[in-house]
Amino acid sequence: MREHRIRWRRLAPVVLFGYAFAIALLVGCSESVPVQSVTLRVFLVRHAEPEDVPGNEDPGLSEAGRQRAAALRDKLRDAEITAIFTSPFLRTQESAAPIAEELAVSPRRIGFVRGINQHIADLATAVRNHRGTAVLVVGHGDTVPAVIRRLGGPALKDLCETTFDVLFTVELKGGAAQLTPGRYGDPSPPPGPNCM
Repeated sequence: MREHRIRWRRLAPVVLFGYAFAIALLVGCSESVPVQSVTLRVFLVRHAEPEDVPGNEDPGLSEAGRQRAAALRDKLRDAEITAIFTSPFLRTQESAAPIAEELAVSPRRIGFVRGINQHIADLATAVRNHRGTAVLVVGHGDTVPAVIRRLGGPALKDLCETTFDVLFTVELKGGAAQLTPGRYGDPSPPPGPNCM
């Protein structure tokens, strides 16, 4: 009997340490591994129609563009968007402005300082790190399809120079991405053969 007590006294710290270590490991893993238990809806649009100002590389929106930005607000006002990402260009910021004001969400600008590929990667990372249920990305004719691909969606052609009415929805859950294309605002002209 005394021998059993001595063994238990020697083993008790080891057993308790192992138990504490297992609990710490489980808690640590549950906090460090992001598990997407809810669907994150990502809405992606190209900026609305810009002004045609010769020599201006950063134009704002035209009247048609302002109307489209208002249509975007009306389309997504009940989509539970809690984050908005734009590029630094004025046309993306003005396209996001009506819905940002409506929802009281401050858009976050993601720049091109390290090049377009890093811009696309940074956008995708910002989207995946968001902990709400819906985000809006306002980008460009070439960046929107690239971000969709980066999120796990299909490879798409770039948007045509005259295409402004496409609204993509990507649903992310458990590492899978499901793309649903849609339209909003006034129809754009039909696309060409090499673009959407």
